[in-house]
Amino acid sequence: MYLICTICSEGDGDGVFVGQVHSGFSRAYKHVRPFIVHTIREILEDEEKIEDRGHGSYRSREPLMIYCTGHSLGGAMATLCALELVHEFGERVQVQMYNFGSPRVGDHMFAYYYGERVPYSFRMVYDRDIITTIPKLFVYKHIGLEIIVDSIGNFIVDPTWVEKVMMDSRSSVRDHLMISYVRGIEATMTQLNISGPESNGVHIDPNTGLHT
Repeated sequence: MYLICTICSEGDGDGVFVGQVHSGFSRAYKHVRPFIVHTIREILEDEEKIEDRGHGSYRSREPLMIYCTGHSLGGAMATLCALELVHEFGERVQVQMYNFGSPRVGDHMFAYYYGERVPYSFRMVYDRDIITTIPKLFVYKHIGLEIIVDSIGNFIVDPTWVEKVMMDSRSSVRDHLMISYVRGIEATMTQLNISGPESNGVHIDPNTGLHT
């Protein structure tokens, strides 16, 4: 069984973070935190009840797969969510995080702590997206494996410092739009000859990048 947590809201609450985290991202995540944690706890408890009736044991069960994902602020919130779910539920869950156009979330201590606990984390950047350069580099540090895509299907996984220097500066607001990410992913899939969602009956609005 798996669960996808798509983060796209903002507001107030509690949370467990190590190191320094941007206060705005923390407040935004805390608004949706109670609902997410409560929902996952209920799912796990329901699974345990089913397992008990079948005379199985907790250790024999596969962990609940959870995919945390989001764009922009949602990407920052997905990062915080992934870490807290690992902290809250431990081996009962297996969490993977995928974000798109995310700003830096926390400081170097937070990034190290996060990397140790959520190793399956992937951070996609579309070409010259300016939002991925903030907040300040020397205070904040990105998490996860970086993947850069562009409009013609080029993609770089875990780019080196030299590769980044050779690219155009990240100064585009337009490249931060969700539709830019959709087009970049579609171009990459075309280059790799991978079928897109429309082959499965899913239509994506070309203006918004959202499912219709």
